[in-house]
Amino acid sequence: MSLNHADAQSREIAGPRKVLPRSSKNPTTANRETEEMRTEPEIQQRAAACSPVISVLLPVYNGESFLDKSIASILSQRFRNFELLIIDDASTDRSRDIIASFKDERIRAVLRSSNSGLFPALNELLGQVRAPLVQFFCQDDALAENCLETVVGFFGKHPEIGMCYYRGDVIDNKGKIIVRWRKWSDTEVVDQDAALQQLYYFGCLPGTLSAVAIRTEVLRAAGPFDTSFTVAGDYEMWVRACRQRPMGVIQSNLIEVRQHVNQLSLASSSGVEGIGENRRVLAMLLPLLPKAIQTRARMYVHMRQDVLSVHHCIRCAARGRISDCFQIIGRLGFRSCVLGLLFWFLTVDNRLWKPRPHFWVAGTSR
Repeated sequence: MSLNHADAQSREIAGPRKVLPRSSKNPTTANRETEEMRTEPEIQQRAAACSPVISVLLPVYNGESFLDKSIASILSQRFRNFELLIIDDASTDRSRDIIASFKDERIRAVLRSSNSGLFPALNELLGQVRAPLVQFFCQDDALAENCLETVVGFFGKHPEIGMCYYRGDVIDNKGKIIVRWRKWSDTEVVDQDAALQQLYYFGCLPGTLSAVAIRTEVLRAAGPFDTSFTVAGDYEMWVRACRQRPMGVIQSNLIEVRQHVNQLSLASSSGVEGIGENRRVLAMLLPLLPKAIQTRARMYVHMRQDVLSVHHCIRCAARGRISDCFQIIGRLGFRSCVLGLLFWFLTVDNRLWKPRPHFWVAGTSR
């Protein structure tokens, strides 16, 4: 994307700017001659000097394996008018050296002396955001070169939305695509009631921080990430965001989500904590749903989410992780354990039969 296009989209999101006196030359010719005189570093410096249109937030902790590729994917974006805010949460590997190796004025780095955790680190970065849009990003992933361009354009097209998420491909540690996410709908804007129902039935819809962009004003109104969460703090934040404004869905693959054995989301502790924290979010969501479907929605959780949790518990037992089993049972509670186990047997882990979510739409339900 050209700088002129970037400036135009900046005005569309951030509001009007002062009009400068016109040049006596043809504007197109003048712009072309000026750009030809600038070197690439000068162009980057000019973009950095402008108020950024979007802030990319990158929390880092011991991410040396793929961090250079991740940062490079941001700096190679076609859309140039952004700032990259990085926080190193007291890494013990070469992460800080890798961050320091990138010389770009759009980068601002925070180096913590002690580890605080993901969501406190994100809150610290949010306090430094200068742009009207925020793009979250994870240290192992990579952005498609048109990602920020597409996101900024989407918010300009849909001024009513507060946040959006999009699709991507799952890659392995060598960059090979192992799962390609497919387009599943043509819907671009989901109203608040429908968004909250989807978050209840399907969980954390984006699946990863890297797939989410949000308006800064929405984040300010929602408040900081809840630091009592260690795994599902993003899920809880999206619920608060969707209470304010409709949600957008970009039906394009704009990221590569890297899957490898050392990532946090695959740790056994994350699975156990995730079960308990997701239940906290569901308990918060249920009273926000239309009263006409709350009873059916609660039963859906027993027949689907509790079955998945019981299945995870059974797998932990099969692998000798008895401590994890007891922790899962404690987080589910007696009633959910019994109902989850019952439906697990009756449906053979939802393989013979899977419940359908019950939605409320425009005064009726389906």
